[in-house]
Amino acid sequence: MSKAKEEKVLNSETIFEGEEFKLRRDTVELPSGKTWEQPIVERPDEVILIPQVSDTEIIMIRQYRRGVKEVLLELPGGKVRVGESEEEAANRELEEEVGYKAEKLVKIGENYIAPSWVTSRRIFFLARGLTENPKAPDLDENIEIVKISLQEALAKAQSSKIKDSKSVLGLLLAKDYLRGSTP
Repeated sequence: MSKAKEEKVLNSETIFEGEEFKLRRDTVELPSGKTWEQPIVERPDEVILIPQVSDTEIIMIRQYRRGVKEVLLELPGGKVRVGESEEEAANRELEEEVGYKAEKLVKIGENYIAPSWVTSRRIFFLARGLTENPKAPDLDENIEIVKISLQEALAKAQSSKIKDSKSVLGLLLAKDYLRGSTP
């Protein structure tokens, strides 16, 4: 069995550049010597929050998602802005989306969104020691705050009532932290 090898980028061309993302086309040389064109979406990393209200309760949000034309139950979060740390982004999004400030953020994981064609990562934080601190939401946000038990959220994830993949993963990552088995 052959080993995976890095591909050599021969050319990279920007096809589209907008506020949210940039689309480029890379021409790469494969280990076989053949060339291949691959579209790549460059977008900022994003932070995903699991705000812990109590030992058994978290905050989720309901939000209309234009891409799928549905109101989804999901964990709050958003993009890391240029010059902003992951923690700064997490605190800002927590305040903007759910109106709380965290005494402590615990990084519990990260993953790539779609590594074959998207550059960004998702960074997951458990937000503890919450105090109310509302900020004005972004203009495009239409959010309903939902306090829910971890047990109910996990059941909804397992039954596909939570359809948002970042939320399913975030709940699974947070499960042991919220049940007290990890500091």
